[in-house]
Amino acid sequence: MPRQSKLAKLPLASLQAEIQRRQELLPKLLKERDELNAWIAELEGSAGEPAPAAQPEGKKPGRKPGRKAKRVKNALSLPEALASVFAGKEKLGVGEAAEAVLATGYKSNSKIFRTIVNQMLLKDKRFKNVGRGEYTLKAAGKPAAKHAKAKPGRKPGRKAKRVKNALGLPDALAAVFADKEKMGIAEAADAVQAAGYKTNSKGFRKMVNKTLCKDNRFKNVGRGEYALKAAEKPA
Repeated sequence: MPRQSKLAKLPLASLQAEIQRRQELLPKLLKERDELNAWIAELEGSAGEPAPAAQPEGKKPGRKPGRKAKRVKNALSLPEALASVFAGKEKLGVGEAAEAVLATGYKSNSKIFRTIVNQMLLKDKRFKNVGRGEYTLKAAGKPAAKHAKAKPGRKPGRKAKRVKNALGLPDALAAVFADKEKMGIAEAADAVQAAGYKTNSKGFRKMVNKTLCKDNRFKNVGRGEYALKAAEKPA
């Protein structure tokens, strides 16, 4: 006998409400898809073009469906352009690096250029993190250490002690956003740690960024800025 779907047991009103909820999410998901396509093109050194954006209902008049974004050509790829601006600097923050690379003439149509720069600095082995949101160019020809020097008394390969928190990261972020109009990623990371959330992660800011992107309680209100949705704020 065929198995009956769980959806078949739901009332019609519940099914209609779920369909409506998913339809309302579609424009946001399409926008995120288009931004990710632009991001991929930037990471590949502008070698390719972003995928054509699907046009949701209510598209801007005069815009042709499926029209591709104009490709930006640069003499240097983003990793090389970043390496050139870091060459004479002791260290730079992500925002400073993004502004410096644009000041050299590097062009980008991306609305999330700062995020792209952040991801490139994290992934490219020529750069190293020297503080919260700050990076430097590694010394030329310096080989990367295979293993970090073990502290006295610590056995090689021993796992870091697990940190326990009363709240998970999503709930801790919701708590610090409750009385704020909006916050940037770095500001949110600092605020949640100031509230007592503990972590041993060196990539904590990246974890906060991913949580804010994925958790439906938060919404993006600008470049790298998020807010708690009205429905989630305490009365």
